[in-house]
Amino acid sequence: MNQITEIYADQIIDPIDPMRTDIDREKIYELAESIKREGLINPITVRPYQGKYEVVAGHRRFMACKIAGIVKIPCVVKELTDEQTVEIRAHENLFREDLDPVEEALIIAKLVGEDESKIPDIAKRMNKSEQWVEDRLEILTYPDYLIAAIKEGKIKLGVAKWLGRIQDDVYRKMFVDQAVANGMAIWQAEYYYRQWEAGIFKESSEILPPEKPEHSADKPKVRAVCARCGKIAEEPNLQSVFIHIECPPDD
Repeated sequence: MNQITEIYADQIIDPIDPMRTDIDREKIYELAESIKREGLINPITVRPYQGKYEVVAGHRRFMACKIAGIVKIPCVVKELTDEQTVEIRAHENLFREDLDPVEEALIIAKLVGEDESKIPDIAKRMNKSEQWVEDRLEILTYPDYLIAAIKEGKIKLGVAKWLGRIQDDVYRKMFVDQAVANGMAIWQAEYYYRQWEAGIFKESSEILPPEKPEHSADKPKVRAVCARCGKIAEEPNLQSVFIHIECPPDD
């Protein structure tokens, strides 16, 4: 059984490499109110770090304790390597119900690192298939606009999986925009991917309008009658003159 030690709050620091950065502040304040009433039921896990203690698990609880004004926080102190710390944080966060697929992908990527041989073990410990883990990792290879659409729930993950594999960004962006605006079935997304893969679509350069030059030679020019000599002139051989309304015109 883990021994619980009370540590002064100012001796504890936030995670150096947190798994999540989009913590719901409103829920943290709700948790702080609960801690004020009931106390901290589950201690946080920390490890010694440069003369202080770094939060390993229980970041939300730690933040709530500080808001609640808890001076001494119940902690379980563990001697952990960086790799062990990442693993504990990953598993703590992966079983949260409010994770979106992008957050799952980022956490799994930290677990896997550069060693893809870890995928079967990670899948087994999560009670997921290896394909599920690989699909999450694939998300991180998508362009930013597609990742954002997944995170915001604007596109189905199954649809994103097929559209993300289209390498021509013009077509990919066009189909993603269509899926976000009107919805798209997985079979439709796969159909578009297969069409692109088979080379049925035109080159994207052929469907884009040519870029308009900033200064066209055919741009109409301003023409006016010169107030002094009466001859026709055109820009840039013109100038504006400001005259007071009450002043009579020149002879």
